[in-house]
Amino acid sequence: MQRAQACPRVPAFPDRGRLAIIHPQHLTHLWVLAAAGVVGFGGNEIAAQVRLHAGQRLASAAMTADGNHARIDGFVSLGVLSSALVVALGPQIADPIIGLAITLVIRLTGLLRKKPW
Repeated sequence: MQRAQACPRVPAFPDRGRLAIIHPQHLTHLWVLAAAGVVGFGGNEIAAQVRLHAGQRLASAAMTADGNHARIDGFVSLGVLSSALVVALGPQIADPIIGLAITLVIRLTGLLRKKPW
């Protein structure tokens, strides 16, 4: 019998067949992707407004931070919308590049907001 490992194996290098930048796939149903971006932005913005208002009313730093997080998630949804629009104009490579840019912005935002305790 084999023992189960404590953590899953993570490959050191991703499968080259899955790298969207090297092998971009043709995207279909771009209108669904764009609609998801619009709905995601709208929903996250509403959630951000509610949480930020509650955070101010209750003087809650945690609720305010949660509102800011929801707003950033809304900006990510706008990135999804922009990806759908650019890919609809032609360049299929735009989707993985915009996805990478969104990833870098999220990472930088996390690094810049980290404060020592």
